[in-house]
Amino acid sequence: MDRIWLLLQFSFATKTNNLDLHIFCSQKLCPLLFSMNHQNYAKYLSVYYIMLVNLPQQSKDLLQANGFSVSRSDTPASRTAADMTIEQTINKHAKTSGGIVRFSRSLTAYYRWCVTRHIRAQYVSATYQMANIESKKCEIHKESSLSKRKLRKFSAFLNLFNSERKHLACISSG
Repeated sequence: MDRIWLLLQFSFATKTNNLDLHIFCSQKLCPLLFSMNHQNYAKYLSVYYIMLVNLPQQSKDLLQANGFSVSRSDTPASRTAADMTIEQTINKHAKTSGGIVRFSRSLTAYYRWCVTRHIRAQYVSATYQMANIESKKCEIHKESSLSKRKLRKFSAFLNLFNSERKHLACISSG
């Protein structure tokens, strides 16, 4: 019963953007993931927890104010985790025959997609403006520099232990 309560608290922390509860639950989830033989989740959650605990107070304040989760509507407690939002966005905007899995198997196509994604987002936004289609307030990208910064951080996060990655991991299959 305690494990269920912990998972519910973790979900609640994400949906309400409660950073302190998120950090607390992340710590408590590590041993549970190890015991359930989810080694990759446990390993990376441990590193993630250490990174969160060692954040400067200013960064924690920014996370709390701007969100470590994403809200796509004004509905209270309807936020989703950033990684889930990224996955949904990739699936939505990269629809091809065979889906994102088939598309991402071509290494050069995947690299090209990663490098040009923010530019295509600007084209989509400009097209919406020309067609007088209003984007929801939460879907508007305020600065492409933020996207680029997040992309750099995400790339660094993919490989925690080696800064010179030689091969690409397929993130679409799980």
